Amino acid sequence: MSRVKGKKAVVKIKRLLALLLCAVTLFSFSGCHLLTSDDSENLDFHENAAYDSEMIDEDDDSFIFTWLSYMEIAVTNTLKSEDAYTAYIGTHFKNMKCIGVTDCFVQVRPFADALYNSAFFPLSTHAEKADFDVLGAIIAVAEKYDISVHAWINPYRTAGDISCFSALGIENSDAVVTPSGTYFNPASVKVQRLILDGARELLKNYNIKGIHIDDYFYPPDMNSADKKQFELYKEKGGELSLAQWRRENVNTLLRSLYAVVKSFGEDKIFSVSPSGNIDKNINQLYADVKLWCSEEGYCDIVLPQIYFGFENESLPFIKTLSLWAEMNRGHKVKIVPALALYKAGKEDIYAGEGGRDEWINNSDMLKRQIEEVYKRNINSFALYSASYINFSETFLKDELNNLKSVI
Repeated sequence: MSRVKGKKAVVKIKRLLALLLCAVTLFSFSGCHLLTSDDSENLDFHENAAYDSEMIDEDDDSFIFTWLSYMEIAVTNTLKSEDAYTAYIGTHFKNMKCIGVTDCFVQVRPFADALYNSAFFPLSTHAEKADFDVLGAIIAVAEKYDISVHAWINPYRTAGDISCFSALGIENSDAVVTPSGTYFNPASVKVQRLILDGARELLKNYNIKGIHIDDYFYPPDMNSADKKQFELYKEKGGELSLAQWRRENVNTLLRSLYAVVKSFGEDKIFSVSPSGNIDKNINQLYADVKLWCSEEGYCDIVLPQIYFGFENESLPFIKTLSLWAEMNRGHKVKIVPALALYKAGKEDIYAGEGGRDEWINNSDMLKRQIEEVYKRNINSFALYSASYINFSETFLKDELNNLKSVI
């Protein structure tokens, strides 16, 4: 037996034991740096290419990740007491354990606000009803289920107006107001310092496995909001084009966040979940995913949001997955495909006519997608989001049971 196959067998046994434990539990409860990539470079696509084991580190464990968004962890009128809140959060983690989830990204700073005790960011409206530490309570529950918590932050996205900027020590000139929302300007040094201070605070004060950011980089409708900063860069002798300069601003933040995370221990993890559309990342959001996947020092894990069906007309799943896998072959940065559990049983309105009803007509979408992931010697995946790990809804139950048969 090969090392990879042997390892997968061990992992499956561990997961089976976890599932059995979960079943017993449920039964008892029931009573029964510079940009180096070429902007115009095209990835070669080999849908049936032979993938080798260098794509993954055989000494690493395999993971199943999921997300808890700020809406899913919000403190409501009925969850104001710590006991009620803990019981509610416990249902999420119990469901996670039933499908072998190992790690959870908890969204603790969605709009330059905090669902935790912070000296840098104001308390989120989604946590102000609580008289207890919301993040602390979530971590305590997660520990009972042996699930690691990663603090998920949105570094650039802020609230719908710019009133928060002065309170955060940031000038309004560091704001980017667009039709799609209000953002910190990625070119601002003050902004980057604030984001790094916030990451340090989380790592210092909470027992978390690492820091996680998702797909909000430059807003797609940025236009000329950073014109003054770019002109100043050029006046000082800068030679990069506007697009290269923007990508380097984001690269600088990632390198810096990575360094902050590693300063708390090499075992701490910095992860990024970009859009599954590689071209959109690089040319619209200025997120140089090619660089991050192929060079160390930017992140430990990349979780591309491959939220597409097999019949999606513009971004079919197998082709998109293969592009990400090819881009990472032989590199130590771990690729973990993120899959769209939330689409199960629903119309996929952006998939084109051919793929519109695919998630309605099939209840084994994720099972087949995970099989494709494993074929490429990628031993981990992620599911969005925790609320959809739900066995009470028929279509989700069918999808989850089919999924469990391959993990």
